[in-house]
Amino acid sequence: MIGKDDSYEQPHVVLIDFGLATAFSTSVDNFSGTQGYMAPEIFQAGLWGPKGDIFSMGIVFFHVMVGHIPTKNGTMGPVLAPTAAVNTEECCKIARFVPLPWQKWPVEMPELRDLVLSMTNRDHRHRLRASQALEHTWFDSDSDADLPDEVLSRLLASSGSDFDEAAVLDAMAEACNLNQLRVLQEELRERDANGSGVVSEDDFVEVLESFSVRVGDAKAYAVATSDDGDCPYQSLMQQAISLKEVYNLQTLQDFLAKWHVTSSSFIDRTTVEDLLNLEAFEVPEDEIEELIDSMKATPDGRVALDEFRRCVMQDGRLGRRSDIDESRDLEDSTHWVLERGGEDEVCCVVS
Repeated sequence: MIGKDDSYEQPHVVLIDFGLATAFSTSVDNFSGTQGYMAPEIFQAGLWGPKGDIFSMGIVFFHVMVGHIPTKNGTMGPVLAPTAAVNTEECCKIARFVPLPWQKWPVEMPELRDLVLSMTNRDHRHRLRASQALEHTWFDSDSDADLPDEVLSRLLASSGSDFDEAAVLDAMAEACNLNQLRVLQEELRERDANGSGVVSEDDFVEVLESFSVRVGDAKAYAVATSDDGDCPYQSLMQQAISLKEVYNLQTLQDFLAKWHVTSSSFIDRTTVEDLLNLEAFEVPEDEIEELIDSMKATPDGRVALDEFRRCVMQDGRLGRRSDIDESRDLEDSTHWVLERGGEDEVCCVVS
């Protein structure tokens, strides 16, 4: 993304969207991506280069031009992956041989069709490079054909639904910690008598309101997604919990770093208790001892830093980043001193 538009000759470039960022050393197949967008050579030979991105962009262009917008809950997948493949071999076959439904392409746009066809060539050796794509005649054409009305309708409907979903996800993230989101999910499951993954609009709004989620956001989502009065909640809650888990993990790491508790492998029990008593954690004072007792400790009472992280993440009662910043204002971490030896020795914080 370009952060400023005042100089395209010397642009201020900002990296965004690390949703697929992963360590290759921990990836079984040494590639990551979204099925239906990944080029065939990625599955065939683990070959991921700029032409693979051209293929993915071509698929996105195709989706937009035919009004095919994959849903996050999986009810509609990409055109090349309408249902999830079960293994890499099946993914490869789909990417190599399943044709795009060109019969859905607007007949008024043949030049753009030719460009997208070249971008999605299954043989990367004959696929356009970025520089070649930019030289395509479509970029110099004077075509101003409108998208068909049915395509526009599908695009607008998808955009509105995505907006309502994003709003309610943001409202839940603001109102609830991770533990509360898990409880909220269970409350909805209890209202889902036959386990169909839907509840009534009224039940959905009532449950979210009981967790201090903004009523307007809950109602807008329920109305936008309901079918005959039934509101789907499973995918929404899975997404809310997953996003919160990622956020909590990073927030916890930042918190420990700011309090200088990341340089040692172990923490003594007193330090664990001191940390959990800070405003950043939403564990009631009378439940702190129980949480500490759930942590596996050495015979002399030390808790491994990884064990502390695991238990805090499992407990889920970590506040928002603003709470952590506030706790740092209330307690000055610069007055704390680390007493430690090597990486296998205890980290003891004393004021």
